[in-house]
Amino acid sequence: MTILLYKDGRLVIDDGNPIEGNALEGLVACVSDPRSGDMLKFDGKQWVAGAAASGLPAVSGDDNGKVLTVVEGEWAPAAGGGGGGVLVVTENEGSLDKTWQEIYDAMLTTGAVFSRSGGDEIYSFSSLYYDSGYRVASPEAEWVAETKTDYPTEGGK
Repeated sequence: MTILLYKDGRLVIDDGNPIEGNALEGLVACVSDPRSGDMLKFDGKQWVAGAAASGLPAVSGDDNGKVLTVVEGEWAPAAGGGGGGVLVVTENEGSLDKTWQEIYDAMLTTGAVFSRSGGDEIYSFSSLYYDSGYRVASPEAEWVAETKTDYPTEGGK
């Protein structure tokens, strides 16, 4: 099937070849063999039928696990973030079981919470900073590490 649409409003639909015997002057749309889901697109000269654009980049099986990100104003596939969720830090005898750097990295991305050993409650960290030691604080306590890669201890003990 071919559909011709002219500026003057004429519409020609033919299962054969409607272009034969019809002038192309004033033609604004030529839709050949439309399929379910096709849309009209302008090809620079006239309107033609084509598949609907999704607005997303093409993907393949090699993209499994990737996510979308914006690169220079366009959608593009990127490496997935792992989706690990919030980092749970456990305090045991005044020492945290994650390094200051691990807690810092989690706070920048997914977040971090802590629980006291043997306790059922989960607490949130209220701050993370450097001030004569790498400090992690919550409303309940403060832990200090000498370096980013040390495990903070309560009060810097």
